[in-house]
Amino acid sequence: MFTLELRGWWWTPDKSESPVPGTLIFTEARALNLSLMGSLSDEGYPMEGIGLGQPLPLVLGIVSGQEVTLVEAVPHRRHFSVPGFNNVEYRVGIAYLGQHYDSVADISFSKIGLRFTHLEDWMAEVKTYTRLPEPGSSLRRHEVGFEQEKPTPQPIKDGTVTLGYDAKVKEDALSAAIQVSACMRIELGKKLDVNEWYRGYIQPIENLLSLAAGTSVLTRELVAYSPEERARPPIQVVGAGFVAERERSSLLTRDTMLFTAKDLECSFGEMLTRWLVFEDEYRDVLNLYFSIARSPRMYLEHQFLSVVQALEGYHRRRFPGTELPADKHAQRLEAILGAVPEKYRDWLEKELRFSNELNLASRLKAMIGIAGDVFTPWTPNSRKKASFVRKVVDARNYLTHYASGQPPRPLDTGKLFDLTEALSILMQTLLLAELGFTPERRADLFRRNQRYGWTTTRTKSTH
Repeated sequence: MFTLELRGWWWTPDKSESPVPGTLIFTEARALNLSLMGSLSDEGYPMEGIGLGQPLPLVLGIVSGQEVTLVEAVPHRRHFSVPGFNNVEYRVGIAYLGQHYDSVADISFSKIGLRFTHLEDWMAEVKTYTRLPEPGSSLRRHEVGFEQEKPTPQPIKDGTVTLGYDAKVKEDALSAAIQVSACMRIELGKKLDVNEWYRGYIQPIENLLSLAAGTSVLTRELVAYSPEERARPPIQVVGAGFVAERERSSLLTRDTMLFTAKDLECSFGEMLTRWLVFEDEYRDVLNLYFSIARSPRMYLEHQFLSVVQALEGYHRRRFPGTELPADKHAQRLEAILGAVPEKYRDWLEKELRFSNELNLASRLKAMIGIAGDVFTPWTPNSRKKASFVRKVVDARNYLTHYASGQPPRPLDTGKLFDLTEALSILMQTLLLAELGFTPERRADLFRRNQRYGWTTTRTKSTH
């Protein structure tokens, strides 16, 4: 896990002559925390009514000669002692390691570098080598290195993306080791602040790679490049949501991922452009779905409701439609409202305002039809299809409304788990279609994946 502990001197931009010693600590559990031996504000410390002080939009620091900028420092703890120091702790939003900024408005970039968990597994193209001395050679030199084709920028929306590898070599007098990691660079024709980068590019890429890998993929390193990048090293960005695991938790292989870089029938830039456009319109729906993988402790009921809501929202936006044409529905409403007493018409008209919307059962049937062969294990015939849809609708209605008179629980835990898994695969199939995978290719990917080998047998417990 990535942790950080930096001891140095800290001050606000208007108090550069009064630095305060302190330590900046980052852990994934506590995020960023700045602990000072003193305070950065001029507020007094009366014995009664001691407050925490005001939030600080910008804090500057020097750590081992490195410039550091902290954004959104909010005081959350103060230790007061007589005699002694007034120690203040701040929760910090984002830390920029490598540069000072005069104002928050100045912190924006047109180029960033990213590393993700499992990106090496997904790319799976790097070749490392060790070369021993030639027999009889007087030059006793061992070489370690890696081979890759020269990465080239690929066009995406508003800029370019580059996929490649870089390496770190650790050596001493007797040994050497090379560590190769995959990296991604994105360069745009405009500057964005970090939150805009995260919302517009980083989180969508995390979601895309999570879909491909079949597990949650998170950012493990984010660096930003200043315009004079040749003169300065990149700026490391640290904060909750911008740094995750430093080491991958497990190795993924091609037959445990939904698809890899080698499975693409177009360039990565083309696929990413398609995904960014799709994500921009369906962001809320996708966040509902991908939140399940990011929250492994989420209750099963919440997982089920999230994926159902994501599917229903996707279909409503992607395939807008109604039960009847507008004119036919108007005629139906006119006939119904004309047949009831006038004093009930206003109430009934409000109750029927959404009566022409497609219901969940109709939307599920339509999406199962799009999924095709991938969903055959759950719906091999019309009877099984109707049974599956009915169970999903009944479970959704119960978990949403908890109406009295219904059974205490329409599904036991095992069956609810099976339904949730099946609906997740349905969502994945629809997303593959949005990425341009043909029905035949989608079916091939699911058949290859060992994680889905259980579907045919497990389905028996669902119906």
